[in-house]
Amino acid sequence: MLHPIHYNFVLGERTPKNNPVFIVPEELTNYFLFSLGLYPHTFEHLVKGSDYYQAVLNTGERSGYLVTFIYADSINLAKAFHVKQINDAVSVYFICTKNPRCLDEIADALKKEHNERCLYLVDAFQKAWFTWDNVFSSSCEAIDYLKTLAPKYVDFSNVEKPYYVPGCVKDIDNGLTFNPTVINTLTSHSMLGDWNYKMTEYSDEDKARDSREACNNSDSFERQDKMIRQIVKMMAIEDQALYSIYKTLPTLDQLNSPLIITLPFTHKDMRDYLKGIHVPGQTDMEKALLYVYPSSG
Repeated sequence: MLHPIHYNFVLGERTPKNNPVFIVPEELTNYFLFSLGLYPHTFEHLVKGSDYYQAVLNTGERSGYLVTFIYADSINLAKAFHVKQINDAVSVYFICTKNPRCLDEIADALKKEHNERCLYLVDAFQKAWFTWDNVFSSSCEAIDYLKTLAPKYVDFSNVEKPYYVPGCVKDIDNGLTFNPTVINTLTSHSMLGDWNYKMTEYSDEDKARDSREACNNSDSFERQDKMIRQIVKMMAIEDQALYSIYKTLPTLDQLNSPLIITLPFTHKDMRDYLKGIHVPGQTDMEKALLYVYPSSG
């Protein structure tokens, strides 16, 4: 039996239903939402690391995150449901709002139910509301605490090398300026059970410089090559995991896993090429859109 870790993203106010213009709420661009890949799926994933990934490859079992999004106005209901349904689970709360009124409500609700199985991720501003224990500002701090809880969920006598990280981790980057590469960075470290690394932080100026260079060199595939190099390393990790269990092919589900390829839209020839591509069902989709929105024709 696996022991999942329950990740909760606590948001602020809901977007008004009758708002004619949808603007992505600030909390939905919060750093914590993009940091989930720094954390393990389960306690078994935390402790066994690459061996856990190897077991998933061998059995074809699915492994993923248990995630809940909670708005401030429903946190009492969500907390009661959580305690009832997953009574012995460890809950990680990412606080994703800076609204003082929402923070008052969130902190009050969470403090009443706090116990050793609850931990909280906050930034420097939010910390004033969370004055009890198990409050952290970084993934490394939070994971160190999860490790103290792990013996309650994992039988260490059956784990040959707990928290072992293969040496090939040195070949994995800690984050690049090109945003689409970030998910590959997080996934690669997760495959190897490397939990205590720190993602490289880049300023907005660094990212803008990278974008300008890509636009100025529209014939270059340099940023796409970065993704390809990452994928090659991920495939090497998978091949090594399969080889050591005398298995040569992944399961059907793994073969069909989605892979996002970023096309070089900065290249004018690519834009012209895509204009001539017909996507199956595209005509039917256009007709459906015209039916729903006649004025769009």
